[in-house]
Order: sequence, then structure tokens, then C-alpha cells
Amino acid sequence: MFAERMIVGLFVFAVACPPRTAVPARLTFTEAPVADERGFSLEPIEGRIESDDGASIRSFRIPSGRRVLQAEMSASRDAAWIWSADRGGVHRSARHDAHDARRDCERELEGDATHRGELEPTPYGGVLHTWSAGTYAAQAELIDVRCESKMSVAAAAVDVAPSTSHLASYSPMGAPRASARVAAVYELRSGGRVGEIPLGADEGVDAVVWSSAAVELRIVDESGRRRIVRIALDDRL
Repeated sequence: MFAERMIVGLFVFAVACPPRTAVPARLTFTEAPVADERGFSLEPIEGRIESDDGASIRSFRIPSGRRVLQAEMSASRDAAWIWSADRGGVHRSARHDAHDARRDCERELEGDATHRGELEPTPYGGVLHTWSAGTYAAQAELIDVRCESKMSVAAAAVDVAPSTSHLASYSPMGAPRASARVAAVYELRSGGRVGEIPLGADEGVDAVVWSSAAVELRIVDESGRRRIVRIALDDRL
């Protein structure tokens, strides 16, 4: 009877205290792939998500013919985001889940992504791509955890909040008159627009100043006259 109670007690303890799962910490590539003169791999690129102690949690593979432009862990450390390009100039954003390959996904970036930019994980699990298609031709695309585009912005300039929770698009002084004379602010959870400010024909945004509660758009016209517009940010995001 004592032995039976002991076995039952051990069983309950095992159910109540399941084994610890390794926590994803970093992204590594096993070795530098053989590449052509333009930097495109001639063989698949092997990636690995590891825990702090170097234990491999999950491996994944990037197809040959790609060049990795940037690789980042998500803000919650539950996935790796890879920005890559192929020889045909197609740029892709791929998400590799740290625990379940069935949640992996990939998406071609919209617009002209041939100019190098930045890949920035958001606090909400997605990733923001920003890049330039030329002078006064900034672009940004917000991609969620299913690799679906939630927001696509083309403007003379963009500026991202230090927390990567919001983005501002605007026309700075010196931008062509044909560019959109408006400044807009977007939240980066779903890509919704938080606020929009029309600009005069001779006005441009001189500076964007972020705080946790608001963003200030400092606007100047050709005569040097200045004004400041403050847009509140939703702290519930």
C-alpha cells in the first residue's frame, strides 16, 4: 500500500511539475555558406535558434540562391525573423517559429526593396521593414506573425519610435512639392493610423520627437516660421 501511495505521489508531482522548456535566446548560423561573387548562397543556409546555454532548440533552412540581409529574434524571443533577397531582386521576410515549424511563414516585400534598410521587431510579435527607394522615397511595411502585411507606407521620410511601437511618415523641408503634404502617425500593432496633420505647400517637418505618451512634429515653413503639433499615443497598445 505504501509503495502504491508513493507511485501515485510521484505521478502527481510529475504532472504538476513538467520538465522545463529551454527558453529561446539567440539566432545563429552554423557556418558561412559558399556564395557566388554577388553574395548569393550556392547551397542552403542552415540556421539555428538556441537557448542561453547554447543548446539547440530548433534548426531551419534558408533555400540556396538567397542572400541574408538581416536576421533578428522577435521581441518576445519566440521566433527568428529573416530578411533575404534572391538573384532576381525579390526580397522576402520569413518568420521561423522557435518551437513549431508549422507556424513558419514567408512573404515577399511590397514595393521597391532593392535599397538596403532595416528590419525591426515590434513589441507585438511582428516586424517592421523600412527602406529607401531613392532620395525622398522612404517605404515601410508592417508584417504580423502570420507574415501578412498590416500596413504599407510610402512617403518622403519615415521615423520609427525608439520602442518600435509607432511610426511617423512626413515630408521634410527640401522634399519635392509633388510629394504628399501631410504627416501621419501609425501604431505598429495592427497598422492603424493614430493621427494626421496637413502641411502647407511651403512647410516641412523639421524634427520628430518621441516620448512614451506623445509624438511632437516640429514643422517649419520657408520663411522660418515654426509650429509644433503634438499627437497623443495610445498607451494601451
